[in-house]
Amino acid sequence: NGGDSLVLRAQHRRIMPEKENHAFINVRASSVSPFDVVKCRGVGVTKDMLPYTPGQVVVGTIEALGSEVKLPFQIGDRVVGFVGH
Repeated sequence: NGGDSLVLRAQHRRIMPEKENHAFINVRASSVSPFDVVKCRGVGVTKDMLPYTPGQVVVGTIEALGSEVKLPFQIGDRVVGFVGH
């Protein structure tokens, strides 16, 4: 809850699409904005938001698409996206 670099750590997790309208992006990089820093300090965070994951803007490669995804993308395409929390 201190907000310094000691409270942040990178984790590598493989999460496949949970729903037929989800896409799986292998994230290569993400941003950490001033908003993320404030949230990491616990300001405006409620228990249902924990654990908070910073980095809403991501870049990576599409690895899987649910059967109902209606995007002009294919597996292997490089993308930039905004991830809602």
